[in-house]
Amino acid sequence: MPLLLYDIPGRTRYATPPEIVAAMGKDDGSIIGMKACNTDLNAFARTVELAGEHISVMSGDDLLYVQHILLGGTGGILTSASLLPKAWSRIHASAANGDAASALADHAKMRPLFDALFAETNPGPCKKAFEMLGMPIGGVKLPLVPPSDATIARLRAALDALPAHLR
Repeated sequence: MPLLLYDIPGRTRYATPPEIVAAMGKDDGSIIGMKACNTDLNAFARTVELAGEHISVMSGDDLLYVQHILLGGTGGILTSASLLPKAWSRIHASAANGDAASALADHAKMRPLFDALFAETNPGPCKKAFEMLGMPIGGVKLPLVPPSDATIARLRAALDALPAHLR
């Protein structure tokens, strides 16, 4: 069964070394890709260099997505991508075509949303943002809790401030 390696050192306190990712990608073909949430851009670049020929190295970090694509990433698995697919399609196209300036400019306009989405543990803020966009998908289950009123206000302000071309 094809597997996707999920490397998230911020939660696991372990960053899979690029050499290990490459070995897993070359091994038996069972690892077909990776969601890379490591904020170390050097490690990301090295992973692409060593493993990118064998697996799809994807960004797992909304805040570093443009940089990851410019370093050779193939795409992303992002918290806000399902909320704003049009924005992410535009950002990806710009970055993948080497138009870093446009990709970074659009990405910067989304930063207040990222700040609000990650102010508390997800999926609470993300589910609330879906509701605000007219797509209620239900609340969180214990032990998770809904986002605070302050985070909800930040989400509303960030969504309202997004330019039309990113909605």
